[in-house]
Amino acid sequence: MNQSTLIGSALLIAILSGLWYVGVFNEVKFRDGMVGPAKFVYKKHAGPYEQSGMHFQVLWCTDLKKRGLEDFRMAGIYYDDPETTKKPRYLAGFLVENKGQEDRFEAFEKDFLKDFEVMNFQSNEDHSVNVPR
Repeated sequence: MNQSTLIGSALLIAILSGLWYVGVFNEVKFRDGMVGPAKFVYKKHAGPYEQSGMHFQVLWCTDLKKRGLEDFRMAGIYYDDPETTKKPRYLAGFLVENKGQEDRFEAFEKDFLKDFEVMNFQSNEDHSVNVPR
């Protein structure tokens, strides 16, 4: 085997490993159901919905993961039709869904309330996309 074949093989393995690591090969599942009662902790945003992912990424890395809250589900509410609205509005946040999560959230609540708003709801119809981590 020559040197260029080895380099090419190593590069291909590195690329495929990177794609696997970020979840490109994970199955995306759509589901309908009910969610709640829960507390929705969120930030308001406006702009192309395609850019909403970066807000969830920041939320995950800087707000949830570093505080050990990885089991909190992230959620979003999208208000406007992006085809007819120049800067569609949306909320990006996470759900506090049970007593155990509530107790853990309380330890960080003051920090979150500096930048986030809170919405409480009893139950709500849920149309969601599940992307495994």
